[in-house]
Amino acid sequence: MQPMEHPSEPATPDNHFESGSYQSFPPLANPDRSFPLSYPAENRPSASSSALLRVGLPLFSLAVSIVVYAWIFSWELSLGIIALLFVHEIGHYVVIRAKGLPASLPVFIPLVGAYVAMRRMPDSVRDEAEIAIAGPAVGALSGIACYLLYQWTQEPNLLLLARLAFLLNLINLVPIAPLDGGRIVGAISRWIWVLGLGFIAVGFFYTNDPVIRLVLLGLGWLGFLQLRSRFRGSGAGLSASYYRIGLPLRIYITLLYLGLIASLVLGFLASEQTPGSIPAFHLSLSSLVY
Repeated sequence: MQPMEHPSEPATPDNHFESGSYQSFPPLANPDRSFPLSYPAENRPSASSSALLRVGLPLFSLAVSIVVYAWIFSWELSLGIIALLFVHEIGHYVVIRAKGLPASLPVFIPLVGAYVAMRRMPDSVRDEAEIAIAGPAVGALSGIACYLLYQWTQEPNLLLLARLAFLLNLINLVPIAPLDGGRIVGAISRWIWVLGLGFIAVGFFYTNDPVIRLVLLGLGWLGFLQLRSRFRGSGAGLSASYYRIGLPLRIYITLLYLGLIASLVLGFLASEQTPGSIPAFHLSLSSLVY
């Protein structure tokens, strides 16, 4: 007989989709071991090849991304965009490691963003929310740093990077999987995922940009699958206690979430109204979300 879950708790998902900021995998049979566990003994990669992959893949992805962004924009903006992505991902990485979880170095995906892979799930939805909010939080600080440097140097690229940092970290807080916002609001209320799907639908019908529409369609589909699995309780993996969180902690996560959204909105508006900004600025690489 299957144990019954408390009706007020989110249902157990059968899968956690890859976040635009960091990727998490379903819990493993032995949580003390690193993913993957399925290699036959004779096919397991050697320690040297594993280390090469762990370091080589991030470095290779970094080099490819720098070249792609430089080809589309300029070398200066390319390095700036990579720096923004790295700061965002390192925020996730530091908190993941602080919670005693194994994590990969940031891997960059040209025109999409970057991710940090967790090798197992955190102990609670609170930990998952704190890991998710760390990326946009330090991303907001990177935007502030670019904005202050612009005020000092009057370098236009710094103002553009500041605006980009505020905008992309704000987009990343939309409450839908696989964005960070979807992971954060799991510690607040599962019903907010429905609101996130509504945001995606409005954005899809509001814009005429085919690239933006394609990205929104993909996000909407992943968000729908995540929402369906949690409400239906399909699959196994995380126990109901994983999602059980007290009211004070829900308020704490809510304040962090709303405060970060407000800070990013104010930062974006300030950078947009600054003399020397580009009023008609449009993100041509609309799929560049973390």
